[in-house]
Amino acid sequence: MAFDGGRSVTVMFGGVLSNGGFAGDLWEWDGVTWSQRPSLNGPTPRAGHGMVFDAQRQRVLLFGGQDASGHCDDLWSWDGTTWSFLVSGVVPARSGFGMAFDGARGVALVHGGVGAGATPLDDLWVWNGSTWSSGPSGPPARSQHALAYDPSRATTLLFGGRDDRGSSSAMWQWDGVRWMDLRTESPPPSFDPAMARSAGGNRVVHFGGFSTGMLDDTWEWDGAQWLLRLPSNRPPGRYRHAMALDRLRDRVVLFSGADTNSVLLSDTWEWDGNDWWPLSPDRSPPPRELHAMAPSSVQGRVVLLGGLANYGSGGVLDDFWEWDGAAWRRLPSRPVARYGHGMVFDARRGVTVMFGGRGSRAVLSDTWEWDGSSWSNPQPGVAPPARLRFSMAYDDARERVVVYGGESYDSPTSFDDVWEWDGSNWLQRLQTDPPGARVAAPASFDRVRSRVFLHGGYLTLNSPFVTSNTGMQSWHYGAVHQASTRAFGTACAGSAGLPSLAVEGRPWLGDVLTFDVSPLPPTAPVAILFGVSDAHWQGVPLPLSLGSLGMPGCELFTSVDVGVGMTTLGTHATLSLPIPMVASLAGSTAFAQAFVADAMANAAGVVATHAVAVTLGSR
Repeated sequence: MAFDGGRSVTVMFGGVLSNGGFAGDLWEWDGVTWSQRPSLNGPTPRAGHGMVFDAQRQRVLLFGGQDASGHCDDLWSWDGTTWSFLVSGVVPARSGFGMAFDGARGVALVHGGVGAGATPLDDLWVWNGSTWSSGPSGPPARSQHALAYDPSRATTLLFGGRDDRGSSSAMWQWDGVRWMDLRTESPPPSFDPAMARSAGGNRVVHFGGFSTGMLDDTWEWDGAQWLLRLPSNRPPGRYRHAMALDRLRDRVVLFSGADTNSVLLSDTWEWDGNDWWPLSPDRSPPPRELHAMAPSSVQGRVVLLGGLANYGSGGVLDDFWEWDGAAWRRLPSRPVARYGHGMVFDARRGVTVMFGGRGSRAVLSDTWEWDGSSWSNPQPGVAPPARLRFSMAYDDARERVVVYGGESYDSPTSFDDVWEWDGSNWLQRLQTDPPGARVAAPASFDRVRSRVFLHGGYLTLNSPFVTSNTGMQSWHYGAVHQASTRAFGTACAGSAGLPSLAVEGRPWLGDVLTFDVSPLPPTAPVAILFGVSDAHWQGVPLPLSLGSLGMPGCELFTSVDVGVGMTTLGTHATLSLPIPMVASLAGSTAFAQAFVADAMANAAGVVATHAVAVTLGSR
C-alpha cells in the first residue's frame, strides 16, 4: 500500500486471501470511498511485496513479493491508469523487505527481506528511475522491518524487523552514502572531532571529525549513554575545529576547522541543545584549524586563541578573539603563537587557563591565564612535559584543570600521563589503569557523574585511530571518593516559613564546609545536629515523629551524636566547619539537621529543617 501524492489517493494491491491464496486486485482510497481499478497486464497476484510513491516521476512503484511460483524480482509502476513493467532479473527475488522513496535524491530504496530458500538478506538496492544499483551493506540481515524517509533531515530510517536473534529493536539511518547504527555505543572513531559541555547543562556534545570521510554527526553524552542527535540544520562536515559553551546564553559555539578538501573554514555556528544555527557576524577571525576556544571570565563571552592558517606549511597564529553572542572582536594578544594547545575555564578562580601546544619553532609547556582583561604567565616550578593535541578539561567537582596524554611532535612520543593545575602548581597524578597513550582525544566535564569525560583519540600523529576495545570506549576520571551532599526529608513550618538547611561548597578533606539556615525569626537561636546514621538512633527507627513533643509535622532524620550552635545574623544562621585532612575519613557519610527556636510556631517553640547527607571526598 502506498500514498500517491500526485493524485491524493492511497493505492493498495494484492495480499493474502482468507483461503490462503494470493490476491491480485487493485484498489484506491480517496479519503471517502474505495474504488477498484483495473489491474490487467499488471503484476501477478502476490503478497509480501513493497510499494512506494516516486514523487519525482509521479508513479507508484511495486517491487518483489511472493506469488504462486515463489519469490519475485520484478519492478512495476502504476500511473493511475496503467501498469507498466520496468525491469526484472537484477535485484535478487525477495519478500518481506523494507522499501522507501528518498525524496532528496529521487531514488527508491529496497533493503533486506527473505530470498529463495528462506535466506535472510542484508543488501541495499537503489532505483534511480531507469536502473538498479547496489549500495553498501549496513544493518544485519533482517525481514519485516520498516523503512521510512525523513524529509526534514534528508535521511531514510530503518527500524525493527526480525533478524537471526528474533524480533529486533535496532534503528539505522541511511544518508545516501552510508549506514549509521543509531544505537551504537559511541561516535565512530575519527581524527580531531570537538567536544564541549552541551547547552542544557547535564550533557556533553560531540561534533564532526574525519573517519573514512568527513563527519557532520552530532552526538550527546547524558552521563550513561551516547545519543545520536538528528538536528534539522548542521554545520558542514569538518575536523580540527573548536567548540566552547557560552555560559550566559547557554549555547555551544563552534568555529572554523578544515573541510573534506582540507580547505579551512571561517564559519560560526551555535548549538542550542536541539538544533544548529548558522551565524553571520560582520567580522570573523581568519580561517584556521587546531585552535582553542573556552568560556571567558566575562559572562556571555567565549574566547579563541591561535591555531594554524595552513597545516604543514607554517602559518602559526597568535591572534586572540572574543565572541559575545553577536560579533567577534579581536583583543590584544600576549602568549606566543601556537596550535594544538588546550584552553578551559576555571570556574572557581574565574579565569581561562591555557597550556602547551606547538609554537613556530618548538613544542611548549607554558601556562597562561586570562582574567577577562589581561593575560598572566604563572611559572610553577614543575609543569607537564611539552606537548600538543592533548586532552584538557576543568573538573568542576574537584576544582582542578586536568591534562591527559598528547604528543611531543619532535619525537614519535605520545603520553599517557595525568596532570592537574590547582591555580598555583602542577601535580602529576599516578594512574594504575589509564586509557593508554593517545592524541587528540576530546574531553569535557560530565556533570551527571561529576567526572572528567574522555572519548576516542589515536596513537600518534598520522597513526590509525585507537580502535581497540578500550580505545573506542569513553573514559571517566575523578576522585575515588567523591565529595557530595544530598538533601532528604521535609521541614516543618515556623513563623517565618519553612526553614531550609543549605550547604555551600563540597565536602573535600582539608576544605571548609559552610551550613546556612534560613528563613528565621530575627535573631532566633539555631542548633545543628550531626549523626552517623539516618536509619536508627538508640534503637529507635528513623525518621522519628516529634509530634508528641509539641512539634506537630516535625521529624528527626538523623541520629544525635554531636550538637553545635550556629551563629545567627538577622534571618540567617551559619556555621563553617573545617574538614580534617584524615585519609581514613574519605568516603564516609554524616547526616545533619538544624533546629530553630521559634516560640510562635508550636507548643515546644522549636521547628526543624530537612536533613542533609554529607559524603566526604578526597581529591
